[in-house]
Order: sequence, then structure tokens, then C-alpha cells
Amino acid sequence: DHPTDVAVDPDGDIYVSDWANNRVQVFNSLGEYILQIRGSATDLSKWQKRYVESNPDVVKARRRVESLEPEMKFALPTGVNYDKSRDRLFVVDSQRWRIQIFNKLKDYAEAQFNI
Repeated sequence: DHPTDVAVDPDGDIYVSDWANNRVQVFNSLGEYILQIRGSATDLSKWQKRYVESNPDVVKARRRVESLEPEMKFALPTGVNYDKSRDRLFVVDSQRWRIQIFNKLKDYAEAQFNI
């Protein structure tokens, strides 16, 4: 574990970027673990695109790759910030040269089981 930054939203939920484990951990206002976010980018950042496009060897290598899914996950997230006006979490994904933005779901429900 390698926490690098912390943010708190208006509900008291706590977001901790964990650099070494490539994740953001989420805790409730009592400090109880809720979940982890591993990243879910849908496209390369503009800086990544420029790097790929300007390097013929990288272009060739990417053609041989079956899945680009690992590139969509965090790589060394070093910062988090919560935008209270729009209920969004910003995560600095430093190794991938991008910022991933997540909307907070306010009206979700716990799964119910009928036994």
C-alpha cells in the first residue's frame, strides 16, 4: 500500500489514491472500506495518442496486441480531487498521462435477497 493523496466528498466518503497498487480506495465517513476503483478509460489520452502516432515501432507493436484493456486501467494514480459542484471524482493517472473522471452515483441501492 502506498497512499499518495486523499479527497473527501460532501457525504463524507473518503477517496485514497494508492500509487503502488494502481487503485483508488473508497471509504465511508466512518473509515469503513466500501470499494476500489481500478480505472475505466475508454480511449487513450491525447498525449498517449501523440506518442503512439509519432513512434512507428509503437504503432507496429500495438497491432500485435490482442487487448488494450490494461491501458484503460490506472498506472500509478498519484492524486484525487472531488468536484463538489458536479459530484465528480478526478483521478490523476500519472503513468498514463491522463486524468480519469468518475461521476458519483447517488441513488444506487444495495442488492436485496429474498430467502
